[in-house]
Amino acid sequence: MNANLSLITTCKGRLHHLQRTLPLMAAQANVECIVVDYGCPQGTADWVAENHSLVRVIRVDDDPMFNQCRARNLGAIAARTPVFCFVDADILLAPEFASRIN
Repeated sequence: MNANLSLITTCKGRLHHLQRTLPLMAAQANVECIVVDYGCPQGTADWVAENHSLVRVIRVDDDPMFNQCRARNLGAIAARTPVFCFVDADILLAPEFASRIN
């Protein structure tokens, strides 16, 4: 993978949004996608693994309360690129998003 941008999204109870938005993130050119499943009761990590095998998943199951700062930091730590962008689970990215900011 020749990614130069990491798209990081966090999820807890928002799988219905992610099912619409993650395909648009994963289709971006030269990016790696990371989903932080923060104890999502809907099984987000499993859904991502089954449907988007190239998307990296970080599982957090040691905190019953969603902590967006921690979730984003865990995603940033996992990023393999020097540049990353946090994308909320309900954001629909334009097809050229990544190429315009890179």
